[in-house]
Amino acid sequence: MATFRNPVNGYTESIGPGTLIFGMLFGPIYYAFLGMWGIAALSLFVGGPFIGFLFIVLAGIIKPSGIGVIMVILAPSLAWSATMLPLIARFYSRQGWELVD
Repeated sequence: MATFRNPVNGYTESIGPGTLIFGMLFGPIYYAFLGMWGIAALSLFVGGPFIGFLFIVLAGIIKPSGIGVIMVILAPSLAWSATMLPLIARFYSRQGWELVD
């Protein structure tokens, strides 16, 4: 888990499991809320097909069964959220935040 501190006002922001979970659950909305518009757009572009597939499965149009459903839906979301962590850290570094840990 990495913690960044804003040198102007001393505010700290941590990147870790919570960021991973919120990124997996809310995706582009979470990144846009944090003001990371580029990451939000990238997440929407790449994650959009997975979200569409999830809605198709939930609507009952496709009725897959077994553990394969969980793997098809959750595995890409978890992998994508995990790859976002270095991008978020780079975002804070470029904004002038200092790495505390």
